[in-house]
Amino acid sequence: MAEYTTVILFVATLLQLGAAYYAYRLMKTAGGFFAWTLITAMLILMVVRRLVVFLAPYASMDGVLVEVVASTITLLISVSAFAGMYELLKIFREE
Repeated sequence: MAEYTTVILFVATLLQLGAAYYAYRLMKTAGGFFAWTLITAMLILMVVRRLVVFLAPYASMDGVLVEVVASTITLLISVSAFAGMYELLKIFREE
């Protein structure tokens, strides 16, 4: 059962990396550099959070520390998502 979960998490991480790559590419073509930078940062933070949680047992990290780090990253993801969408809204209202 654990192997299936590992494979699923690995595939999800690869897909999130792919989404971050495409957001980075959109940054150059779609305009709104700051908005796309925030969205790209959000996607990269999602990958980092997943890696922290996934690798914690192998790194012998304390459970409380992992929870604090993961929760802090989750907060940064939320801030990036909110700010990025707000900036995109401003761009679309201008056009």
